[in-house]
Amino acid sequence: MYKVTKHFEFEASHRLNALAEGHQCRNLHGHSYKVEVTIGSDKLNQHGFVIDFSEINQIKKRIHDDWDHALIISQNDPKLSELTKLGGKYFIFPYNNPSVENMCHHIYQLTTEMLLKKSSYRTFKVWIKIYETSNNFAEYTEE
Repeated sequence: MYKVTKHFEFEASHRLNALAEGHQCRNLHGHSYKVEVTIGSDKLNQHGFVIDFSEINQIKKRIHDDWDHALIISQNDPKLSELTKLGGKYFIFPYNNPSVENMCHHIYQLTTEMLLKKSSYRTFKVWIKIYETSNNFAEYTEE
């Protein structure tokens, strides 16, 4: 299998509201996220590519537009209306908790939707990895 990987970064804050009261990550806090989007295929296109890196930039742009320098807040957060009234940029996260694991899944879905529009004759495999800190990361792919 051939694989290509695009790295990009963004800054954002979140609050892991689904955690127990008193857990430090339930507080509003931020990270310098580092993202790796890897796309693999057993066949190359007519140009000898898995996919053109510029096409992966669509995912990067979407994440930057939605998440860079934003508050990523769960649609189920009990403080949602309070926090969005503060103003600034925010993204209503469609999961119960904006954990790095769920963020990986969200980017995975965006990437696979983009790939479905690209090709009907090739199949792709997608891996997403997000570093929350230099020592902590999560990954998502489907088997």
